Amino acid sequence: FTNALHTVEDLSKDLKELNQNLEYKVEERTLALKQQKESAEKANLLKDKFVSSVSHDLVSPISGVMNLLKITRNSHRTISSKELLENLNNSLQSLEIVSRFTREILKMDKLYFHQLQLNFDFISIRELVENSKKRHLPAIISKEITLKIDIDEDAFFVGDAELYSQVIANLLSNAIKYSYSRSTISIRCSYYNNIYKISIHDTGVGIPKKRQPILFQKNQRFYTQGTQGELGNGIGLSFSYDIVKTHGGEIKVKSSLDKGSIFTIEQPFMEYIIFFLRSEVQDDKNKVVKAENYIGYYFYQAEILLKTLENIKPNVLLVHIDAFYKNEKIVQSIQEKEGYRVYIYSQTTIPRLGSVNLQVVSGADETSILRSISQETISHL
Repeated sequence: FTNALHTVEDLSKDLKELNQNLEYKVEERTLALKQQKESAEKANLLKDKFVSSVSHDLVSPISGVMNLLKITRNSHRTISSKELLENLNNSLQSLEIVSRFTREILKMDKLYFHQLQLNFDFISIRELVENSKKRHLPAIISKEITLKIDIDEDAFFVGDAELYSQVIANLLSNAIKYSYSRSTISIRCSYYNNIYKISIHDTGVGIPKKRQPILFQKNQRFYTQGTQGELGNGIGLSFSYDIVKTHGGEIKVKSSLDKGSIFTIEQPFMEYIIFFLRSEVQDDKNKVVKAENYIGYYFYQAEILLKTLENIKPNVLLVHIDAFYKNEKIVQSIQEKEGYRVYIYSQTTIPRLGSVNLQVVSGADETSILRSISQETISHL
């Protein structure tokens, strides 16, 4: 009878725990669905404006190629080999521009609508700039520009190298485009108070003062020709701004007409690294969160997190409760094999996790959760 009583009590306790977990999941899911609905409505409105804004940039070069090919076809009996080759080269160049522009739009689309998972790794700032220099070398040589680079070899931060290379490429491309022949462009990097400052300084045409406050806005497109008539698609600065913001940084500009411009990237890199694993993308957040001397990076796929752990060893891994339910075996494996400090967290009260041997924390947001963890815990490797 006593054993039966204990069994009933244990079953009752387990049932109560299951009910609490179920109530929690229903509450969390209801809130998530409401947020997703609001996010989708906002995204649809923004997407309509975005598609309308860039569509004419694609139509123009495609129409140009079609017209040029039609002319070539209709006059193929009389056109010279030299003219034929020139028409084909012009068509190919236009299509390459369209192809590059389309790839950028696809990345922008994912970035703007929070579907792009960053591939975090250590990035060499010097390497980013040197690669961008190689990419723009023909234009640098053509304008006889002197490019000065002052960046230490040991300047590193964590981010998506492919995306961030687009930022440096866009800023350097603009500096070259709006610089005069035989002028100088300087690229420098300094580190102070947990922030890398990467500045690109040209002595070109400059930017009108009234444009500068709205230069990085998505709904503002500027089509100023370069000093040798170079054209652009007008989306580079907006795209660059969003990439840097997604990494937790800022871009600032100082410019004077006929004196040149200085674009400065302020990219944080702090002493302690935190990884967050979430089950769903939060549309109101960057992919980076900062608190005091901690910097945290978001992951939304456990497989990508595992791949990143091969190169970067964070001080702490914080797993959202919903992500834990979806990836329980992976999370436990990470803790057992790698020896990381793993915390399960939520903005609401966390239900009991049964026999799972993991620490739990809760708070109003990720920043407050970071601050609730002691300095000694964060610094423990």
